[in-house]
Amino acid sequence: VPLPGNPRSLAFLAETAEQILDLAVQNDSGVARYRLQNNVLQPLGSYTLDNKAMRGLYLESGDPDGDGTTELAAVWAEDLKGIYEGTDSQLRSTILESDQSGFTASNGPHAFVRLIGNRGLVRSRGTYEVWSGPVLPLFPTAHGWEAGNKAVPWAQSNLFDITPLDKTTALQWTADQQLRLVSLDNGLPLPGGTLLYDLGEYVGARIAVPLETPEYRSGFSKEDVVRETWATLPPRIAIAADGTAYTIRRERSMGLPLVGKASGQDHLVALHWNGQRLMVTEPCAGIEAFILDFALVHHQGR
Repeated sequence: VPLPGNPRSLAFLAETAEQILDLAVQNDSGVARYRLQNNVLQPLGSYTLDNKAMRGLYLESGDPDGDGTTELAAVWAEDLKGIYEGTDSQLRSTILESDQSGFTASNGPHAFVRLIGNRGLVRSRGTYEVWSGPVLPLFPTAHGWEAGNKAVPWAQSNLFDITPLDKTTALQWTADQQLRLVSLDNGLPLPGGTLLYDLGEYVGARIAVPLETPEYRSGFSKEDVVRETWATLPPRIAIAADGTAYTIRRERSMGLPLVGKASGQDHLVALHWNGQRLMVTEPCAGIEAFILDFALVHHQGR
């Protein structure tokens, strides 16, 4: 089913009946709501950004206020470009709830926001670094949604490197894009919890952060100066009701510049912890296309 608008990320909203799914798709101009039935995509309204300079980073779904209604956290970046400061990706988040016309929008923190299950989590971006301060809970207020004051127990971890599986363990991306199981109490790897499996090189949403001291690559002309660094967010990790984790394995490549053609397959993989080691299965066949994002749909106990 072709999706219009150059989509960046998607999120599952609800299953209304047999093979009828409501979903949300983020692009650079906003978030659109659709109903998918028998491979037919029906628009159900949208939220449009008031700032045309924004670009979509990612979309999360969950129920952080516990009211039984699914909320969406849409996170955006505005790339501010200064002559002497370099590119600076300023963050903005919007919390959305479905209504008759598409969505009701509330302002969220100017920070990274994740919705993991029924919990909202926030971490700020620093002036000269991607991450600043601890991981904080997300709360609704009279003026929108804001970060709380009490840090979560694993507060100093990177908000995207860590995905809690339960109250004691989490999956963590390492610096070389490998996954391992760690304790939420002390952050230490669990024996047998390192995934000896190549998930490929995934390049997702990118964040520009100015360098406090500009660097020179080759010479000393203004064309040689580097004023920012770019950070890449890892692929989504989604947790099913039975505790199985899903993520993307990248095997497809663009080929050689100018002359090559894209080739290979991307896969959705499942990660299982059997108490002794972290195991991988491939529940779906690979596809000859780049997987940008995915969502889990719980249907008839599966």
